[in-house]
Amino acid sequence: MKIIIWALSVAVMMIPAISPESSSLNMHIIGMPASSYINVFIDDKLDDNQVEMLLQSILALDNVQHAEFISPDEALMELAEILGDYDGILMSLRDNNPLRRSFRVELKDTGLQHETLEIIRQMQGVHFARP
Repeated sequence: MKIIIWALSVAVMMIPAISPESSSLNMHIIGMPASSYINVFIDDKLDDNQVEMLLQSILALDNVQHAEFISPDEALMELAEILGDYDGILMSLRDNNPLRRSFRVELKDTGLQHETLEIIRQMQGVHFARP
C-alpha cells in the first residue's frame, strides 16, 4: 500500500507538468520559461465558505487571470486520464480518494510567476502551491 501511495503522490505532483494546460516540466529547474499555471492545494480543514474566500483572495491578485476549483474526484479522473492504461490503481482508490481539493490558477504574466507563487503560499488555507 505504501508503494501505491508513493506512486500516486509522484503522479499527482506531475499533473501540472504533463497536462495540456501546462505542457512543460518544472521550467525553473531546467531553465526554460515558467508555466502559466500554478496549482494550489487546499488545506483539508477549510470548510466550503473558507474555500470560496480563499478563491476570491487568489482571484484578487493582480497577476491572476483565472482560477478554477478542482474537486478530489475531478483530480482523480484527470490523473487516471493521464495514466491511460495504468489507471486501474487509481480507480481502486475512488472510494478512499487521497487527493486534495485544489485550484488551477492561470497567470497573466509568467514573468511574475515566482512572486505570485510566494504570495499564494503565504495565504491562510493553502496547504501547498507549485507551478
